[in-house]
Amino acid sequence: MKSVDKYKRQSGISLTEILVVIAVMAILMGVSIPAVKQLTRSFESGTGTRQLSNAALSNARAIAVRSQTYAGVRFQQDINGNTYLIFIVHDPDPSPNGTGLANGFRTVIGRKPMKLPEGVRINGATKLTGPSVVFSPAGKLTIHDVRTHNYDGKTADSSSDTIFNTQNNINNGKAMFVQDMTDLGSFQSFVIVDNEGVSKTEFISPYTGELVMEYRD
Repeated sequence: MKSVDKYKRQSGISLTEILVVIAVMAILMGVSIPAVKQLTRSFESGTGTRQLSNAALSNARAIAVRSQTYAGVRFQQDINGNTYLIFIVHDPDPSPNGTGLANGFRTVIGRKPMKLPEGVRINGATKLTGPSVVFSPAGKLTIHDVRTHNYDGKTADSSSDTIFNTQNNINNGKAMFVQDMTDLGSFQSFVIVDNEGVSKTEFISPYTGELVMEYRD
């Protein structure tokens, strides 16, 4: 009598089938990973910029109400081209205690600039100037001429301000941003350009100071 085992059908996966499956998985991973990374970068840049901007605007509005003066946020690039949000406050007092300008703003002492996600920029923000958003002492979004100087009011290289300073002190590593040489009006909206080059206009609520999709009177 022949053994039953001899006629049993052998089942399993061949080496060829395993290699085919591995090859297909490798192809799918190669195609999907770049797409996932691109989506992640886009999500992080857009969401991160919005969250940082909202946090900065909320802080600036609180500073204006608490100090009972005009305060806001300035968008500007550092010497390396990275875009930052910088807290500024109205200080028209005569030098050396202030800017000595009716439209003079200085950086808020103790508030460090907030860096936006890598590759993200704000239209109009350069290494020499940038748009500003200003709130009134009542906490309302307002239009105000802005000229930013160092916090000690000096325009010479003797200034010790590590945020805004003259071009020479920027080159010497004593400060991060160049102060304004001309007057600029504040804005009620700004355009964010993400690291993929996609631009989006962000509007600011005049009552809450938060970013909104669109504002109409």
